[in-house]
Amino acid sequence: MSTSKGDKKGAPPTATTHADMQTGDLLGLNGGPSSSSTIPLIHQPDFTPTTSQAGDDDELPPSYDAEGTSLLTHPAHEVPNGATNAVPLEPPPDFTPYVAEHYENPTTGSVTSYDVHLNEDGEALYRFLLTQNMHSPRPQVRMKGTHVEKHHHHRNSLNDNRSNTEHKTIVDFDITMDFQSLILIEPGQQGIIQVVDEDTKAHRGGAFKSTGRNTRSLPDDTPIMPKDIRSWADDYCNDPAICKEFVMEKICPGYDTKYLATRLHQLIQSTNYAGDIQITFPTTHNKVKIRPANKLTELRYNKAVRWFCYLTFLWIITWPILFFMTRNYNVVRSVWPLSAVDVNGRRRVKMTEDQWFEYWRLAIRRAVLGRRQGKVTEQDLIELAQEAGMPRMQFNTGNQFVNNMLGGAVDLFGAIGDQRRAFGWGRNDNTNQWNFRWGQSDNGWD
Repeated sequence: MSTSKGDKKGAPPTATTHADMQTGDLLGLNGGPSSSSTIPLIHQPDFTPTTSQAGDDDELPPSYDAEGTSLLTHPAHEVPNGATNAVPLEPPPDFTPYVAEHYENPTTGSVTSYDVHLNEDGEALYRFLLTQNMHSPRPQVRMKGTHVEKHHHHRNSLNDNRSNTEHKTIVDFDITMDFQSLILIEPGQQGIIQVVDEDTKAHRGGAFKSTGRNTRSLPDDTPIMPKDIRSWADDYCNDPAICKEFVMEKICPGYDTKYLATRLHQLIQSTNYAGDIQITFPTTHNKVKIRPANKLTELRYNKAVRWFCYLTFLWIITWPILFFMTRNYNVVRSVWPLSAVDVNGRRRVKMTEDQWFEYWRLAIRRAVLGRRQGKVTEQDLIELAQEAGMPRMQFNTGNQFVNNMLGGAVDLFGAIGDQRRAFGWGRNDNTNQWNFRWGQSDNGWD
């Protein structure tokens, strides 16, 4: 159905407000002029297609994607060699975290770093602490038995007639056992890193321990917003002190060491050992220390310089000065629990204290009687199992009488050892043992 031009012009105008008008209406592109429009419109003459255009009314305009239809020609994207806006052919390299210089003490396992970047950038120090939090400490139990022997040394010569009494400590056994396998956190996982409570005394940037409330000079009833690890790292890096130290300690709570020490003490006494028994629970690989890289710090921890101060008694002057000059930051803890309590109040452990004691009891007793100075490991349990199923030692010399004599001798020496343990061993020696030296005169003596 077609509509003539006269019909279009004779249509009554429609009242339209500016708010209802579209952009095309305001520009006069969506129909005839409106009497309500305030924008003047220029009368456009009627368009009459030419003969060549009359037959193309039904054709759509060419696509912009068609070849040759672009109004502007774009050359191929070719960047000459050496251009500054060249597109990289390979992706950028992966981000590499900063690896701080540090060393590990071969005896204690503690980590110490004098890296300059860790003393200037709080973010770098924070990341370093998180990296060290991946390595678990090594809790241990150490059982040591000693007794004292008295020795008298006497020299009798032409020009020298002297005697001396010496008290010598004899180590009967020194056994170490590892508790690392009892940690609830599995290898490859991080420890629980946290900051000490504000009400707990700790080194918070000074020479003495203090609480967070006292450090900020706040009254007792004032609420305190605790600092996080990153804030303490920033405080350490912003501290201009020449002597300062940041320490993160790794702890292993959750085991009743007093109860376990009592049971181990009773086990050792059951062997009739009469010497001095020492049971401790040391932890290695449990400290991470960051110190500034300056000459004073280097000299302070140099062993040769420290021995020089001891021998010359300079430590009487240097020690108090360094003590009050040092700013200590020891508020971060890395927790590796040996037990945990769930929401129902049940204790979760890999092995209770009693279970651990019963598991290792025979191996510990065997090591004590064998005067072991070293570790007790799973190998001891294997050897115990083998000895339990081992028959009496047999001899085959070709003579039955000799075989019986050798077997009896082995049993006799075993009985003598059992009798010695029955009457006690490792007792402190109060008898006098004299060592005499006779001969020509010289300047040396025992």
